Amino acid sequence: PYRRASWRAGFDYVGHMKWRMARSTASSLPAMAHFHLPFSQFNETVARTISIYLLHQHYLLEQGNLSHVNLESLKNSYIQVNLVNQGMLNRFNQLKMKDSSKNGVAILDAFATLVPMELSDGFKIFEYLFNQQDSHKL
Repeated sequence: PYRRASWRAGFDYVGHMKWRMARSTASSLPAMAHFHLPFSQFNETVARTISIYLLHQHYLLEQGNLSHVNLESLKNSYIQVNLVNQGMLNRFNQLKMKDSSKNGVAILDAFATLVPMELSDGFKIFEYLFNQQDSHKL
């Protein structure tokens, strides 16, 4: 009984964090979840993340709920995701859950850590797509 209650409490926490992020006007994470691709490569996931985020920003601008496009809120959203992931890993460690559960969260957390880094780097991984000299290589 104790173990089951603790296990549920962990997922109640995740549900609460998802609700908080979904309620945020800066969050495009619910739309990201809708178009989730489980086996995509990192650059595909980053492209999808940025695209959905900018589409969300477009709709917020149209509705008058945003004055300008700002990628800082995307960075902040992923910092929050990182905190949730760290909390889940801590809870899994306390409950002595199997490594497969921990590995899944660790993989998601790696992505949540890399997105803000990619934002700070100016999306260099996509620069070749828009470089006129390299466009013939596509």
